[in-house]
Amino acid sequence: MSKAENVIFFDVVFIMLLGAFGFSTGSSPSFGAFQTIPQPTLAPLPSAIHCNPIDFVCAGTKDVATATAYVGWAIVNMPVLVAYFLIVTVTFADIVLGIAFSPNLTVKGIPFFGLVFFGLQTYVIFEAIRIFRGSSTGV
Repeated sequence: MSKAENVIFFDVVFIMLLGAFGFSTGSSPSFGAFQTIPQPTLAPLPSAIHCNPIDFVCAGTKDVATATAYVGWAIVNMPVLVAYFLIVTVTFADIVLGIAFSPNLTVKGIPFFGLVFFGLQTYVIFEAIRIFRGSSTGV
């Protein structure tokens, strides 16, 4: 696994522990924000093509037409899914920042744990930028 995957795995385990044990006092992060995200409304799937049994041209090309229709369906739904994943990412980032800078986040014996946690998240952001830039193998 890459270092960013290790950091994200740490995030998942840390958030599961926070969900299981919570904070000692005050308000805890609202994981209910994920339940308020509406499901995306996608375009209907293309219908099946039915051919006459003796129409060999239709029977030979209906699978190509169906595959083309599914490619078009994916292109039409791409902006909806991109917006949905952007909303989920922003919500997750908001929860992470709420945890990192919460005054209730005190781990016994570890000063500035929130700052270290935030620093780990910035590494993931920089690695994502490197991947989109096209040089994911080196710094």
